[in-house]
Parts: sequence; C-alpha cells; structure tokens
Amino acid sequence: MKEHIREDIRNKIYYELKDKYNVSNLKELNGYQNFVYEGIIDNKSYILRLSHPSHRNKIELKEEIKFIKILDDYNVPIAKPLKILSNKFIEEIESNEELYFLTVFEKAKGVDWNKKEHTDQNFYNAGKALGKIHKASKNTNIKFKRDSWDDNQYLEIAENVIPDKKIIKNLEEFKEGLGELPTNKDSYGLTHGDYFFGNLIYDNDKITVIDFDECEYNWFIYDIAVYLFYYLLGGDPKNMDIEYNKKLFKKFITGYKQENEIDIFWIEKLPLFFRLREFILLSSIYRSYYPELGNWQKDYIEAAEYRIKNDIPFVDIDYNKQITLFAN
Repeated sequence: MKEHIREDIRNKIYYELKDKYNVSNLKELNGYQNFVYEGIIDNKSYILRLSHPSHRNKIELKEEIKFIKILDDYNVPIAKPLKILSNKFIEEIESNEELYFLTVFEKAKGVDWNKKEHTDQNFYNAGKALGKIHKASKNTNIKFKRDSWDDNQYLEIAENVIPDKKIIKNLEEFKEGLGELPTNKDSYGLTHGDYFFGNLIYDNDKITVIDFDECEYNWFIYDIAVYLFYYLLGGDPKNMDIEYNKKLFKKFITGYKQENEIDIFWIEKLPLFFRLREFILLSSIYRSYYPELGNWQKDYIEAAEYRIKNDIPFVDIDYNKQITLFAN
C-alpha cells in the first residue's frame, strides 16, 4: 500500500500542492511512516508532511501539534508546525483515490545525522533537550488524545508479522510485567516515542528535535533507552560499540539532568526498555522489509531473537555504575 500511496502523491498530490498552495521544488525526503517532502513557498524552504488516515487520524495529529506547541513554550529546540498555507495547522488534500492530512513545519537549520560527526556537545544538548521535553510533559495538565505504549502499532501487529511464536509468547509475558511498573507524573507521561539521532538535525554543535509522529504515553526512561539503543546498534547489530556508548551516556545524562531529574530506580530499569524497543524494532522490520531483508535487518533479527528467546539482556552495561563513576 505504501508504494501505491507514494505513486498517488507523485502523480496527483504534487500538482495539487503546486496549483492550490503554490508549493514549488518538491523534493522527497526519507519519511518512514509518513510521506515527507521539502518544498518552497514564497521563496522559503519548508518541510511538508503528508499523513495517510490509515496511519494517523486528524485528532491524533492535532494532539501532536498541541504537544509541540507546549514544548516550544518550554524552549525545547524543535521545528515548529506552521499555518503557512491557511489559518489551519492541518490541511486535508484529496486525490481521486485517497485523502491525506498535510502539515507544514519549519525547516531546521543544519544537516541530518549521516552528514556530521557527532560531538560530546551534541550528546549533551540531546540530553538537555529531552530533559526539557519530559519536564514539559510532567508539568502540563492536558490529557492528550494519544495512545499509550501498550497500544503501540508495532506491538499490536507483532503477532501477525513476527513468524516465531515463541517470540510472541515472550512479548505477551513481557508486556504483562512492564504494565506493573508505577506510573506517577514524575516517571510517566507523553514522550517523544522515537528519540534517536535520526530525529535530530545538527547545526555544528546545536541540535533541533524533529518528528513527534510517534509521541505516546510511556515511561520517560523509554526515550532515554531509545537514544542509547540506536547508538549501540550502529552499523553492525551483532557487534555493539560498548565503550562508545558509555562515553556518550555520560554526556547525554549530564545534559538531561540539567533540565529534569530522574531517579536511579529508572536507570536500573533501562534493560526493560531496551527490550521494549527490541520488540518494537523487530516487529517494524518484519512488517516493512520481510522477506526482502538487507544484511543489517537480517543481523538484527538473528541477534534480537536469540537474546529474547534465551532471556539475554540487550547489552551488558551497568548504567548506574556509569553514573557513579563520573559523579565521583
């Protein structure tokens, strides 16, 4: 269906954007769940995101934008949604076959993750920005109409896409255990949901946070786990760079604690949230790539399924010990 939608956008929606909204020079970017483009409006570049209703409904999108606006009030370095095309944040655009929701965002200054060597200051700033996100989430009384972690789309479809039934059994048992954790306002709230280096834009040592499409109710430690998780996997899921992760964790958590406190109890729970992301990524790969897997996807599936079935932690790092070491 995704390629069908992409072709529909190329063949019909491009012209709608050009004729009705005066968008020119459309260029496809690397959207995964949505269809993301860069375009020029009134001689200025913007980011345009087209969401299909099968992925996000209009209420979910409105709540995402509401959350981003609150984060802006807390001076989180984010790319703002804009009413550049009309007086609405969300435009409905139709082809003969499909309906899409269009959102326009500022184009963040800088480059994406693969065009810049990441620095200690980037890690620190990424932690600081996430601390601000969680502080804002803790302090708002708004109940956003967004899913909670256990309704995550990849967890919901896992049974249908992951072929190994032992993995599914482990997932169900894991979810039951995770659901017993406390959910007070200091530990649980609306999270980014996909906070990793690919959703940051780098302007030298400065960063801008983008893509809140997966924001969901979860424990705040989950966002921290996701950030560490993808740096660990890197380009070789079977050979994680442990020492590098220890170093970046030190900078990241120092920046985070400048803005938001986190109890050591939750740092001790990082292995649980690595496992949660492990399940989610596994389901995502099976849904989007199987059976035409690349080498990275094959290696990840093999390593992740071995760990899950044999109850082996995602990584052998004592992050509490790391905090103690650099605190002294």
